[in-house]
Amino acid sequence: MTVKPNQPSLDAAAVPKRPSQSPKGFNMGYIFILPTVLVLGFTSVYPAIYATALSLFNWNWGNRMDFVGLLNYSNLFSSSEFWQVMLQTFYFAIGATTLELLLGIGMAVVVDQLRFGAGLIRTLLLTPLMVSGIVVALMSKIILDPMLGIVNYLLSLLSIAPSP
Repeated sequence: MTVKPNQPSLDAAAVPKRPSQSPKGFNMGYIFILPTVLVLGFTSVYPAIYATALSLFNWNWGNRMDFVGLLNYSNLFSSSEFWQVMLQTFYFAIGATTLELLLGIGMAVVVDQLRFGAGLIRTLLLTPLMVSGIVVALMSKIILDPMLGIVNYLLSLLSIAPSP
C-alpha cells in the first residue's frame, strides 16, 4: 500500500478512541440515558409492581389488609361479568380504531386536495393530537362529576335532574 505524504495512515493503533469512551472502555452513553431510565422506572415500573403487590391483598382502603394471594385473580377470571366487559372492550377498541383510521384517511385525502388554507386546516386537525389524553380524561371526570361537576350544576339551573 502506498501512502501519500499528506495523508495519515489508517493503522489500528493510529485510530483514536471515540470521545464517548473512557480509557477503561466504559461507554458514557449509559450516563446520559440514566436519568431517563430512572424517571421511567419510578413512574412506570414501580407503580406496576406496587399495584401487582396490592392485588394480592383484600384491602379496605387502609383499614385492614388481608393477604389472599391469587384469590382476587381467581375471582376475576371466573366472573362472567369480567369476560363480558373484556369482550365489549375488544369490540370498542376494534371499532374505534377502524373508524379513526377511515376518518383519518378520508380527511387526509380531502386536505391533500385543498388548494387554499391547507396549512391552517392541517394545523387545526393536528392540534388535538398535541393535547394529552390523560388531561382530557381528568378534565372530563371533573366536569361530569355527579356531586361537584359543572354539567350537573347547569342541568339543575335548567330544572333537569342531575345525571347519576
